[in-house]
Amino acid sequence: MINLLQSALEHKLMAAPAVELTLDTLGFEDFQLSLLRQALAKPVGAIIVSGTCGSGVTTTLESLLVEKSQEIHRHNKCVRIVEHIEFDIDAASTVVVTNGSNSPFEQALRLALRLDPDVVHLGEVRDKESVQALARMTMSGHQVLTEVHAHSALDIPVRLRSMGLSPADLADRHSLSALVNQALLGVVCPHCALNLDGAKQAATEGYEREQMEGIEQVIDPSLHAGLRFRNEDGCEHCQIGMIGRTVVAEVVIPDDTLRKCFSQSLGVEAFLHYRKQGGLTALEHGISKALRGIVDLRDVERRLDQLIRLSEIGQMMGVETGNESFVIKADPLARHLAQASV
Repeated sequence: MINLLQSALEHKLMAAPAVELTLDTLGFEDFQLSLLRQALAKPVGAIIVSGTCGSGVTTTLESLLVEKSQEIHRHNKCVRIVEHIEFDIDAASTVVVTNGSNSPFEQALRLALRLDPDVVHLGEVRDKESVQALARMTMSGHQVLTEVHAHSALDIPVRLRSMGLSPADLADRHSLSALVNQALLGVVCPHCALNLDGAKQAATEGYEREQMEGIEQVIDPSLHAGLRFRNEDGCEHCQIGMIGRTVVAEVVIPDDTLRKCFSQSLGVEAFLHYRKQGGLTALEHGISKALRGIVDLRDVERRLDQLIRLSEIGQMMGVETGNESFVIKADPLARHLAQASV
């Protein structure tokens, strides 16, 4: 009989990656890094990262765990409860959960807590049993880092509640420390990038021309100069016009108002409160990076949402546009920084 739990060797040495990735190099803005580190400094609570397949969630979690384990002035013992070992963490103990039992997480949890960890990495919360494990670990005074499939950061509590997390747990100030939703976008090669006119000329297919026309109409002319687009022919410095990938994300630190909204399933109210505090969505982060020439606006729409979606957000916030067509007139990051400083 195959044993349910296989305890991997403790204090594994992490293999050196080809390119060292740290929290600072993933693509988060300075204020987002500050929020993540604020949550990471808390001894209790869950930091939950969400995103679609290929969105870099695993790398973000790994970077958070490595930084936590390397904190100055204390050594944090990390225990990981995972179904598949996707990465190793120096000085971390790993419990592998395998199929074949009606309660794998219950046994894994008992074994993990026996090791007296400071922080627990729970591979993924995706069912009633794993969400109960999450609740037990935070309520017993542990910090937990995990991932959940959700469409946005503010949808994470909705997913948790659908899997059985109680309203009381969602309202508890020690339950959720940070909610993150992210995607990965290609970084436009600065050596061969196309400006707006060049990208319009390179658009040969009908749908490509329509997309470029739509971008030209939605982005105010004063912002056109900063836009850069992939040159799919590439150059000696890149592959098909890209030189790597960067994170676009939203990072939410729940306050008392948000926790109340989560516990009462007040999704719209939660979103409005987040926006009034200067909250930045992943779509806006992508648009901001496009306006700075870092990513291609076409990739923003492909991976996140249509740019026109920002008009719906404005309507929710009571912004009157009259009969004017929707136009993005400023960098959304600048709007966030202005509101957050008030």
